[in-house]
Amino acid sequence: MAAKYAEIVSGKSNGDLEALYQLISEKIRTVDLPLGSTRFQTRDPLEILSSGYATAEDKVALFLALLPNPWPRCDFLLTSRVDLPGVELPRSSLFSQILFHVELPGRDLYLDPATEVAPFGVIRADLRGRNALVLDYPGFGSQPGVQHGLWRRIPSDLPFTSFQNVKVDAALAVDGKLSATVHYSVRGDNELILRLAFHKTPKERWMEVAQLLSITDGFRGQVSSVSASDPYATKEPFTVEYDLDQPKFVDWLKKTVRIPALLPQLGLPDPPAKPASGSATAPIDLGTPLEVETKMTLHLPPGTSASAPAGTSVARDYAAYSSQYSVNGSTLTATRHIKFILREVPAARAADYNAFLRAVQNDESQDFTLEQPNPAPKTNKP
Repeated sequence: MAAKYAEIVSGKSNGDLEALYQLISEKIRTVDLPLGSTRFQTRDPLEILSSGYATAEDKVALFLALLPNPWPRCDFLLTSRVDLPGVELPRSSLFSQILFHVELPGRDLYLDPATEVAPFGVIRADLRGRNALVLDYPGFGSQPGVQHGLWRRIPSDLPFTSFQNVKVDAALAVDGKLSATVHYSVRGDNELILRLAFHKTPKERWMEVAQLLSITDGFRGQVSSVSASDPYATKEPFTVEYDLDQPKFVDWLKKTVRIPALLPQLGLPDPPAKPASGSATAPIDLGTPLEVETKMTLHLPPGTSASAPAGTSVARDYAAYSSQYSVNGSTLTATRHIKFILREVPAARAADYNAFLRAVQNDESQDFTLEQPNPAPKTNKP
């Protein structure tokens, strides 16, 4: 296998673990079988390479087989959807996924080659922060004389900064029709969700994915075209762009028209519900630290006048939000920026978070005001 490894990493700038990860993730298709379906029996590594497909267990075994010697300590982890798997009755059905773990100087890597389009070092959000069972027996990464706990907590952090940038370039026609192009560039948990959605959906049905994405972000109208970056290009942010049309977005029969900023909803978590008597209030989970930038440019029909709402700025140690709105001739511009700094807000600060949330929601509900000098006359239909 040493010769095969040299062939795999030859010509790579890293010539290391990342090149190996990309090969196993992207070039070996995952057979989607429940974990343990093969009783954790793995195929010969050369057979896996020649066939081009593998179970999740095959992939991590292939990873181990292709590692050169010497290499830092590595082992496998079984993850569970159960919050406290250590107190459950031992059974294979308790576990849902197998991960590969490598200890590097000053850094631990957790890898998921079975997902195929997960960036290097990225584990799904629902698995991070959970306890996983360490597989420690010959053939599965154990090393003689090395002792460690049966359970290990998977770190909650991602290996890079998460962000989401959304740009909306739109035009409003004299008949009230809205045409818009929406562009996303994302890195982090939402990136993996989008990569998986486009990866698992045939290209001829990508418009359905884009339509669902537009609805989720609060946009109305019909998606007419969509493009996306290669889901396998995991070294770069994932990008999606679609065109959206909405007839009769405004009614020019009215002298004054109010429209919202055409930006996705930021989706702040709701405040905690009132706990039952005697129960402690849970902290407010903000999720993985994330920075979101959104910008809208809307071009109005000639002769239309407009006024913009006032922007907002509110900052806390756990999150900061700001917005700006402007009118320049027949062009409207809106920007909103939020940065989640901490993972959670203590329960004792729920009132403060409620005030922050209301400030953001009140700003998102503001409208631009449009006026045409000579609105179209109403007609009486026979």
